[in-house]
Amino acid sequence: MAGYRLLARIGEGGLGTVYLSHTPGGQPAALKVIRREYARDKEFRRRFQRDVRAARDVRGYHVVPIVGHDSTGDRPWLATAYVPGLSLDDALTAFGPLPLPAALQLTGCVAEGLRAVHAGGIVHRDLQPGNVLLSDDGPWLADFGIARAAESTRPTRGGGLITTPQYMSPEHANGDALTPASDIFSLGLLAAVVATGRHPYGELGPGGPISLATRIANTALRPPDLSGYPDLLRPVLERCLAADPADRPEPAELAGLCERAAGRPLRDVTDWLPEPLTAEIVRRAAAAQRPPEPESITLGDSAPDSAPDPSAEPAPGNLFGPVVSTWSNWGTATPDVPPVGGKYRQQTLLAIAGSVVALLLAVTLTFAFLRNGDHRPPPATPSPAPGTSRCCGTPVSPQGPAPSAPVPGTAG
Repeated sequence: MAGYRLLARIGEGGLGTVYLSHTPGGQPAALKVIRREYARDKEFRRRFQRDVRAARDVRGYHVVPIVGHDSTGDRPWLATAYVPGLSLDDALTAFGPLPLPAALQLTGCVAEGLRAVHAGGIVHRDLQPGNVLLSDDGPWLADFGIARAAESTRPTRGGGLITTPQYMSPEHANGDALTPASDIFSLGLLAAVVATGRHPYGELGPGGPISLATRIANTALRPPDLSGYPDLLRPVLERCLAADPADRPEPAELAGLCERAAGRPLRDVTDWLPEPLTAEIVRRAAAAQRPPEPESITLGDSAPDSAPDPSAEPAPGNLFGPVVSTWSNWGTATPDVPPVGGKYRQQTLLAIAGSVVALLLAVTLTFAFLRNGDHRPPPATPSPAPGTSRCCGTPVSPQGPAPSAPVPGTAG
């Protein structure tokens, strides 16, 4: 792998396997190897090469950089910088919502990261807690733009979910073309959950995350009720969650709104997180200085080409502490905390096996509901009509299972 030695397998998910490694210059890195089922797809390779080439040029504060890649070999791969810390997903599961000032500061910092990503001509497409990393020097945005290659080829593989339904924008849920404003909507959803633990579109319904995405898709007709959110946060949510993408703020404007509401400069990360969470980040950063002894690993040790078991849960004690840079489609590992993702992400896993059935059911129910009293049965094959949603036009997929290798930590 072009001078990248595989030290330990630290993650497994729908797109591939993550290995602890070092760059040829000796810097810690997370090396992500694409699954064979994608590697055999010429269209995926073409899109992967295009998207990684664009993403590798993105540099900025709060952005986890790509430090190497190869799309031409037998197994395409990319490597990202190693960020010791904790994923936001793990933090919410283990410690709950952040204090409001910290939530606002995190939102502003991620907006700054999006500013750099969008300046590179990239839409993240999967902005959710699994792709935000918490460290002692602030939050970091990871894995931007790469999901597009898998999204575009997934329909030829029998369907499935690639991005995270409960953090989609209305245009994403409806299968429309995405602009940078789509990421701003996702960031608004993330800000609400980070600050309060409550999703603006309510709890999951019988259809799981697909039902939540259906509500998001119908934002223009039924916007979320934001009256119960804190006064300082509500204006941010109202701007970010506008149904019309043109009404959402640019990343720089959003960063300014959050900085003023938080009452401190975004880059002042002194004691920016609660002490228990800071202590966990420090513990994991210390563990990064004591990596496990190198294992004898080859790519043949990777999981089989079949899709990972969505019901699998992390086994205790086999995880590697510091986060490398999480990618929900690669899977993450978390030491000493419950399964990754909080109540929303955990239930996402349950929805995947029946995603096609849930999709048809959600669209049918939406159509019937919006008829507002007309009890005639909906058509056997739902199709878009005025006031209805074709959610979800783009295949989406949640986090893969945690790795099986006995290594103490988190990967991305």
